[in-house]
Amino acid sequence: MSVLGDLLKTAGDAMRLASDVMRYQMESKKQAVKRGAARIGMCIALGLVALGFVGAGIGLLLYGSFVLVAYKIGPGWSGFVIGIGCFLLAGLLMLLACGSRKRS
Repeated sequence: MSVLGDLLKTAGDAMRLASDVMRYQMESKKQAVKRGAARIGMCIALGLVALGFVGAGIGLLLYGSFVLVAYKIGPGWSGFVIGIGCFLLAGLLMLLACGSRKRS
């Protein structure tokens, strides 16, 4: 009976050790996911701030070009010329984006 008891006790210890190993692996993976999520969140936040700065920069460039052109040809024609330029630039960017997507 003693050998059977020792065998059952050893099997129970092995199962407990396996459970501890699984718990340790789950905890380490959970920590890795938390670190990755924090890193991704920080990148998204900094990207949004950078996007705001880009928007402000583009707005200031458009305003500056409008003022420069308005000084020469008047505000009405200046808005028309700057608007056409922006539409052309947007169309060019769309063509570049769609063209690169078809090649992939």
